[in-house]
Amino acid sequence: MLPKKNRLSAKDNFARIKKEGKIFQAESFSAVLYKREDDKPIRIGVIVSNKISKSAVARNRIKRILKEILLPNIALLKKGFSLIFLVKRKVILKTKEDLSMDMTILLKKMNLNNEKNN
Repeated sequence: MLPKKNRLSAKDNFARIKKEGKIFQAESFSAVLYKREDDKPIRIGVIVSNKISKSAVARNRIKRILKEILLPNIALLKKGFSLIFLVKRKVILKTKEDLSMDMTILLKKMNLNNEKNN
């Protein structure tokens, strides 16, 4: 589970980020990155649509896996950003290792690593 300070929760936050953020694509999911005007830690949300699975259990499992992949890297990410992951249907066919590779590639595309940690 992501630390509370790194969780994105309010519905209006999700809407603003999707509207004003920049989209980056990976094979299994896309990410919407939004630069906030503050120095607070990065906040992350994951959206898994009913189109992916009708089962809430399956959708929550996908969210848990993505957050578990993010957790070790969260301290290395730049502050002042909000990030939403939008899961694609292909995610069901992927292993955790494949998702981890997709995540690594996507984070590099977004250039979210702190300069001092590179």
